[in-house]
Amino acid sequence: MTYIVVAVVFASVLKTSLLNSIPVPGDKLDVEEHPVKLSTEDSGKVVSTENTSNESKPVKAAKPKKQVTPAAEEPPIDVGRLDIRVGKVLHAQVHPDADQLYIEQIDVGEEISRTVVSGLVRHIPLAELDQRMVLVLCNLKPQKMRGIVSEAMVLCASTPETVELLTPPPEAKAGDNITVPGYPRNPDLPFMNPKKKIFEKVAEDLKVNSKKQASYKDVPWEIEGKSGYITVQALSGCHIR
Repeated sequence: MTYIVVAVVFASVLKTSLLNSIPVPGDKLDVEEHPVKLSTEDSGKVVSTENTSNESKPVKAAKPKKQVTPAAEEPPIDVGRLDIRVGKVLHAQVHPDADQLYIEQIDVGEEISRTVVSGLVRHIPLAELDQRMVLVLCNLKPQKMRGIVSEAMVLCASTPETVELLTPPPEAKAGDNITVPGYPRNPDLPFMNPKKKIFEKVAEDLKVNSKKQASYKDVPWEIEGKSGYITVQALSGCHIR
């Protein structure tokens, strides 16, 4: 009888112990959480199941922005954009294929003279043009005239009836630059863009003043570093072309 009682008590204690060891849903387990690492026998590497979703991903370096070079400011359209020089006509002849054109070889201060084609036959005798000092516009785009490429233009005072060559002062030499006070000399080189019509716009204010001096907006032309003005013999108040 005593053995039976002891067995019953032991069974009751054992049942209670087992019930306490079974986790009940909602109960907190006193277990420290650690990431589980699995071993891969083939590679010998350890693969971690730890959540890496919050790990920072490498950020691609931003491509440097292309630096935009600001466009050069367009200079004002005035006489400073023209490359006007003193020239000396070394040789002149009538164009073989156009009896109203001259072909001139003009020294403008460069190693080689420039070929210039001018429609002056009806206005200037050949003898007056040959070996003469003239004023030459040197930064026009070269163009072919009756098969001959003209590399500059002889400037003249003109009316519908009369054309007169401009005359530099006696001390002027071939290649001397023409300047106009108040308009810094900054010619478009090697030549002006024909599409911008720079010469055509400036030419509206290229005139012979009442003193028979070549001028721009009533300011007489000068020769860089020298005294004296560019003049004509008879005309005044007319345009220079």
